[in-house]
Amino acid sequence: MNFSSEQQKIMYEAAGNLYNAGFNCAEAVFRAFCEHLSLDVPKDALRVAAGFGGGMSSAEGYCGALTGGIMVLGILAGRTEPTQDKKPMKELTKDFLQEFKARFGDLSCGCLNKYENGTPEQKKNCHAITAGAAALLMRFIEDRQLLRR
Repeated sequence: MNFSSEQQKIMYEAAGNLYNAGFNCAEAVFRAFCEHLSLDVPKDALRVAAGFGGGMSSAEGYCGALTGGIMVLGILAGRTEPTQDKKPMKELTKDFLQEFKARFGDLSCGCLNKYENGTPEQKKNCHAITAGAAALLMRFIEDRQLLRR
């Protein structure tokens, strides 16, 4: 995989390593960014990603690596008050969904991974998507200068 920044490579490796250590795809992406970007997320809050792996607990919905990435975008650009504008986060999410689909071909876990759950082929494929999604998210964040807000 080609990286345009060192941070993209770091996030690719971090999410891939967390996936290999036993975290699901959503947990791996979310945790990698929280840890490596020193995001202000309490340790207990990392649990929020647990049910999103395997396309929402293996229901083959939206890819967990994708939803973990959207959680990261929410931390970086989401609102904290109901009076704040919803549009910026909606636009970021829409744009990230489009970039994810362009890179991986679909948004659904069931379409992205045709292998039986728990097989070596499934784990290899999910690792590639998880790590690749983390690199894609880092590029997305860099391109939009979300760390400077």
